[in-house]
Amino acid sequence: MKCFHLGCAVLLTCALVSTSQAALTVSLGVRETGGAGPAGSNAGAAGGIEWLDLDGQSFAFDGAWHTLSWDLGDTSVTAFAGATADGTLDGTWGSIEHLRILNSDGLTGPLSIYIDDMVVTTPVAPVTLTDFEGYNLDDQVMFQSPGFSGSTSSNLVAGSTSGITDESAQSGTGSYKVNFEFVDDSPTRWMRYTTFNSAVLGNPAIPLGAGNSLSISFRAVPEPSSLGLLCIGAFGFLRRRQR
Repeated sequence: MKCFHLGCAVLLTCALVSTSQAALTVSLGVRETGGAGPAGSNAGAAGGIEWLDLDGQSFAFDGAWHTLSWDLGDTSVTAFAGATADGTLDGTWGSIEHLRILNSDGLTGPLSIYIDDMVVTTPVAPVTLTDFEGYNLDDQVMFQSPGFSGSTSSNLVAGSTSGITDESAQSGTGSYKVNFEFVDDSPTRWMRYTTFNSAVLGNPAIPLGAGNSLSISFRAVPEPSSLGLLCIGAFGFLRRRQR
C-alpha cells in the first residue's frame, strides 16, 4: 500500500511538473476596419485580417499571470484572411478580431485559461479596453464562445465555454475564463478566439501605428479532471505491478 501511495504521488508530481512546463502560443489577429476610434468602440466587422507576431509569444501552464504585449506599429505582420490582407497594417485604426491560440506543445485534455486587463498604450495615455469588472458571473464579454468560429471549431471538442469569473484576477476581482479542449495533440491545432460581433464590447477598436501597443494578461491552469485521469492511470499501473 505504501508503494501505491508513493508511486501515485510521484506520478502526479511528474504530471504537474510536465503540465507546468507546457505552454500555449498566442498571436493577435487584427482586422483592418479603418474608422476613427475611440479605442474600445465597435469598429465593425469589415476588412482584411492580419496576424501580428505570428506564433511569437506564449504563456505557460504554471498558475502565474503573464502579461503579453503586441506592438501595433513596428512588428511582423502575416496575412490571414480577406481581400485586403497583404502582410502590412493598413490605416490608423483596426480592431481586435481574434486571439490565435495554438496548441504548440500538443496538449490533451480539458484546459482553462484566464484573461484580464486588456490595455492599449498610446503616445498620449493608456486606455483600458476592459478589466472584466462590473459584470455578472458567466456573462460573455468581448469574446464569443471558443467554438464560435467556423475556421477552427473542428479543432475543439464540443462543449467549450467562456465567461466572467471571480476565481482569479490579475487586478480587481473579475477576469474572463475560457474552458476548452483540443480534439488531439497535433501542434497545428489552434483556436480562433474571436470578438466578431459580440454583443458586449465586440469588434473593439485599437489604434495602429508607431507608439501604440496592446497588452493582455493570461493565466493558464490544468483542469482538475485531467489530473484525476492521471491518478486513475497510475492506480491501474501500480496494481498491475503488485500482482
